[in-house]
Amino acid sequence: MESEFKKKLRSCESSEALSALLQTIEPDTLTPRDIEFIHHVIEKVKPERHYKVAYLANHTIDALPRYTNVWCATQGYFVDAYIGAFNQFFQEILDTESGLHKSKPDMIFLSLLMRELAPQVANSFSTLSRDQRKLEISRIVEQLTEWAELAKTKTEATLLLSNFARPTHAQAGVADMQLDMGEAEFYAELNLSLLQTFREDQRVYIFDTDHVLSRYGKNRSYDAKMYHLAKIEWDEAVLPQIASEIWRYIRAATGNTRKCLVLDLDNTMWGGIVGEDGVHGIKIGHGDAQSEAYLEFQHTVRFLLERGVILAICSKNNAEDVDEVFAERGEMVLKKDDFSSVKVNWDYKYLNIQEIANEINIGLDSIVFVDDNPVECSLVTEALPEVKTVHLSGDPSQFANTLMQLTEFEKLFITSEDKAKRAQYQQNEKRQQQKQSFGNIDEYLQSLGTKVHIEKASEKNIARIHQLFTKTNQFNVTTKRYTLSDIETFIKENNWSLNVVQVQDNYGDLGIVGLYLIETTRSMARIDSFVLSCRALGRGIETFIMNNIKQSFLRNGACSTLQSQFIQTAKNKPAAPYFTAQGFVKTEGDEQQQHYELTSDQNQLLACPGIEMQIQEEK
Repeated sequence: MESEFKKKLRSCESSEALSALLQTIEPDTLTPRDIEFIHHVIEKVKPERHYKVAYLANHTIDALPRYTNVWCATQGYFVDAYIGAFNQFFQEILDTESGLHKSKPDMIFLSLLMRELAPQVANSFSTLSRDQRKLEISRIVEQLTEWAELAKTKTEATLLLSNFARPTHAQAGVADMQLDMGEAEFYAELNLSLLQTFREDQRVYIFDTDHVLSRYGKNRSYDAKMYHLAKIEWDEAVLPQIASEIWRYIRAATGNTRKCLVLDLDNTMWGGIVGEDGVHGIKIGHGDAQSEAYLEFQHTVRFLLERGVILAICSKNNAEDVDEVFAERGEMVLKKDDFSSVKVNWDYKYLNIQEIANEINIGLDSIVFVDDNPVECSLVTEALPEVKTVHLSGDPSQFANTLMQLTEFEKLFITSEDKAKRAQYQQNEKRQQQKQSFGNIDEYLQSLGTKVHIEKASEKNIARIHQLFTKTNQFNVTTKRYTLSDIETFIKENNWSLNVVQVQDNYGDLGIVGLYLIETTRSMARIDSFVLSCRALGRGIETFIMNNIKQSFLRNGACSTLQSQFIQTAKNKPAAPYFTAQGFVKTEGDEQQQHYELTSDQNQLLACPGIEMQIQEEK
């Protein structure tokens, strides 16, 4: 970093100023001295921490938290760290007075080296029989499973378990590949067994250390001298790679992600300018390096589409030319109907992006915009700072890698709702077209044939529930961000009623679009959370759900009073009048926070035209 920039960092006195400045840095350009300097500035300013990560290991990893903290800070997210005692990963969990428990981490990162965990495997692999090698795999997996179960029981943290890096050199040399379970097979089976063991666990995730080190280069990743001096396994040069991977998990776990990728066309989706080069003159497909580079980029965009990322087009072009490209260039991986919104005109791109956000009904901070033109990128950044703008420059063979390096679309899991998102937006477009043909809203709602299924949440719903809690902003009455551990507690404990809402209509299945969380006592029920996806708004579904809450908690005599709360944020204004509209009476509050109440003798069920209860709620 230049000395002038360091002066600006030193002068930062607030979290906001520090965050804004750090977000102008490309973290992969930082030197170890830069990391140390920035970490010192963060500790001096003492910003409010968004997240805490505990690091447990049987090797020395004291430098890694600094890299993770700095990497996260350059993304606008301040993270705190706890470093456990060396090789005390079981003791830290079992001792309720340990530093781990006092730190109350949101995530625990566990990294174990084979040479410490199973020295006979690391040092004497060639002397072990096949059966002994298989037993070692079972023993290691059982030990990690036991640790994970204890950690899940005794903490509320999300667990990130490092897998095992295959050694750079096999003890048997090139003959290893011909052995009956050589080292290559041993580590592959061990890591596969870990993956299969925890695949269905919503609290435990496998951190692919073997892949991260291979991507960087295992020879460069290992510092033999520092290991023998201080049990430091990883060379400091690889720590940015590991830190950036940890950040991906933090981003996904907190829901601090984006929903929509907006793409330019000329020299972004294909090579050349269609208005000048013609439909058959642009570069896309097979036959030359440039065409294949753009083809690879489109394949990469499609990977994101399959994750549930919404796609949109924003291009200065003639609409007829673009339509012709999609119609006549069969080499195109992406088809026009893969895009939920298409803006092809000569307006300012920032205006079109605003229209895309309104059309899809998402916030600007849910959008990533990709363009090859630096001027267009600069204009969008200036006009819409909430939008993440990515400038594609230089060799198009690097465009796909640039896209894959983005962390904005990371998810801990891909739900059925994610996979169906493109179809759901297409169905919604048909609903809007249908709406135009009706004279009044009641007739339109009747025509949809809406069916609502409300059921008690279960473990099969945890992934989707976590998404709704962390990513839904507009119709979210309190915007409480609950963790996976919290959700497990709500499902298990009797004083909490967590229910999910699934919606279907004549056009298709919207999936699980909402939830509500209610805490109950002997005479009172309190609505802690009420969350509904924007895709389900404007149809009376929120009223239908509240009618069922009233019936379940007030009309059947379960309690005499139903309490609720609205906490205002910058994004949830659509939910502000909800409780008043449902008949609740405001008891206290100010502009930021209001409390409401509904008694059994006051509650009334409100009309919900065209909605049918598919299956009765389980309480």
